[in-house]
Amino acid sequence: MVVKSGQANAHEEAGVAPQMPSFIATRLLNDAQIAALPLPSPLAAAVLRAMLLSSDEGVYVTDLEPRFLACNARYGEFFRLDHRRVVEMSLEELRAHVYALIGGSDAWRAKIRRIYEHPELTYEDEMVVQEPPVTVLRRRTSPIRDDRGEIVGRIWTFQDITAERKRQRIGEKVFEVGTFHDPDPGAVCQRIVETLSAHYGSIAILSLRDGDRLDFVNKAGFPPEFADVDHNTMPDSYCQVPIESRQPLVVQDARQDARLSRVLPARLGLTRYLGVVVYDENHEPIGTLCVLDDRSAEPLDDLDVEFVGTLAMRASAELNRNRAMATREADQQRRLLQQEHELAVTDSVLGAMNEAYRSASSDLPIEALLEGQVAAMRGLLGFEAVALACLGSDDHWTGRAAPAGTDLVRLLSDATVRREIGALDSASPASSGYTVIRHEKKVPFERVLGRTRGTSVVYWDDGRPVGLLVFAAKDAPTTDQRHVATHLEALIEQVSVLLGSYRLQTRLDRTQRDLDQAYRRLVQTEKLGAVGTLSASIAHEIRNIVAALRLEIDLGRSDPAAALAPIREHLDRFSVMSHHLLSFAKPGSTAQLWVDLHEVIDRVAQLTGPQARMHGITVVRDTRAKRPFVVADPDRCEHLFMNLILNGLQAMESKGGTLTIRSRERADALCFEIVDTGPGIPQERLDGLFEPFVSTRKHGFGLGLYTCRRVADEHGWTIDLRSRVGSGTTALVEIPKTGAPTPLD
Repeated sequence: MVVKSGQANAHEEAGVAPQMPSFIATRLLNDAQIAALPLPSPLAAAVLRAMLLSSDEGVYVTDLEPRFLACNARYGEFFRLDHRRVVEMSLEELRAHVYALIGGSDAWRAKIRRIYEHPELTYEDEMVVQEPPVTVLRRRTSPIRDDRGEIVGRIWTFQDITAERKRQRIGEKVFEVGTFHDPDPGAVCQRIVETLSAHYGSIAILSLRDGDRLDFVNKAGFPPEFADVDHNTMPDSYCQVPIESRQPLVVQDARQDARLSRVLPARLGLTRYLGVVVYDENHEPIGTLCVLDDRSAEPLDDLDVEFVGTLAMRASAELNRNRAMATREADQQRRLLQQEHELAVTDSVLGAMNEAYRSASSDLPIEALLEGQVAAMRGLLGFEAVALACLGSDDHWTGRAAPAGTDLVRLLSDATVRREIGALDSASPASSGYTVIRHEKKVPFERVLGRTRGTSVVYWDDGRPVGLLVFAAKDAPTTDQRHVATHLEALIEQVSVLLGSYRLQTRLDRTQRDLDQAYRRLVQTEKLGAVGTLSASIAHEIRNIVAALRLEIDLGRSDPAAALAPIREHLDRFSVMSHHLLSFAKPGSTAQLWVDLHEVIDRVAQLTGPQARMHGITVVRDTRAKRPFVVADPDRCEHLFMNLILNGLQAMESKGGTLTIRSRERADALCFEIVDTGPGIPQERLDGLFEPFVSTRKHGFGLGLYTCRRVADEHGWTIDLRSRVGSGTTALVEIPKTGAPTPLD
């Protein structure tokens, strides 16, 4: 230990400067937590010197001026100077030297000044000696007190925590990289090399071997003049060594190695290198993760190897993930191309099927229909030849083939082919369907088309062959067999539907012709029956009226004048009957005149009065409508009310009753009701009474209400029936108001 001295004295032998009182050495030992007996000052100074020499920490001691009193060799190592000169240097000279090493500033100087202005402070911080090798020091300072407890000096200690801080920083970087995730493995690898480059301030490269070449897949920290460099050769790189040995390689200074000094990076001045191997999923070396620079003076240690190795494992995992993704992507691309091909095939098949359906839905002869189907299906699924034949309604075969030139009719007449179809007859469906012949062998259908592979289908109906479909090709289809089979089945089904529709349409046409003939015969019969029924009813009515007239004439021989009134009533019955019959015939045109419906009802009531009196029926008029004028055909109106009033009278013929004729005027319509007190009509029979030839009377025509509905429809009116069994029936006629002025306006 060297201390600053002025004049030599006895204390020099103890190694303590004259300026350091002997009690300081004693006090330092007492405060050092060392078990020892009380020592005389010279011995205490010797012990203190031994401690300063053996301590792993840098130590120096000052008084409160402050002046340097002592330091050890470790302090000199930390600050790159001879410790023997420290006690000879002035305070400013030493601080200038230290500040230059640590990049000191005014803030550092202020901190030192504050510590000496407050001697009682105990202080701890960290400082970095930036001159290589970079050293991180933990600095501590505390006061030195004498036996009376007064502060007489200050001790400073410096502990090297470079490895600790290095491990801490490496741990932080490993955590940072470990928690970084990205869907793109390349982004993770780039983050790894950027982290290495930033940590070391060096070039960082992730290289992958491609034969005798190393490709730089990720890089960082390249100087601008080398920014475009993206590969190197194996023999001219440091990376050849770790790849061959499968061990990490640390090159502190390539200039000291005869072999490595000749590689390209060394020739470019990049003499320091650390590289670790990256592996594939089979643990085979595929490249390296490395850092390289020109700072050979800064040593690389096991922590650096561990750090780069950890990141290399992450890089290996990401590279394997990238290869797996590339493999999956390639598989997906292959599947996508296959799907696109299959979709194209599907699209062509669907297009052909749509075209075939369009032609099938048109009214074409069977020859043109077969031609369209064959043209649409040729070339689908790799079948360049197609043939289609059908058994017509005349039991003769008709067929078409593509390419043209195949005589399917002759084919189907060929004895061998007929035997082939006949052999399938036993396995054919009981009624309808088809049988598919898979062409692993050559069959006559294919040979006729000049092909060796394909599929033939025989269609059956009622147990006999009615159609033949042949797909033929020279080579096997390139599309997936299941895909071909699915589409082929759809085409076979389509032709089955086509042939079935054709044969069904043929049968329907034949049936329709038969139905048309039967219908015409039925209509003729119905017409004759209706005429007979109508004639019989009219004859019955005329016979009754004539018999009554004859009776009245015979009774009136004695008093002809008295007989005229009943004879006139019977003649009115003829007039009513003529009205009834005339209403069945629809006029060629409907007149449009102003009609007073009350006058129409008065005429009808007058004509039907004798019939009412004959059966004991009372007719009540309740006409409250003030202006019952409508634009209508007066004759058709008279027919309508005649039929409704006659229906009400006829409903009460057996027991008599009351017939009420009402008229009401609403804001939007005129309403007329014909109400009888007859037996009424069941609800389930009301809806059908407006149909022709439907009647509740045994000898009724069933045309009265039908005529009423027709007259109402002609004028845009509505007519309805309401009835309750045992209470009677109401016929309701509603006539909308058109807003046109009446004759009284």
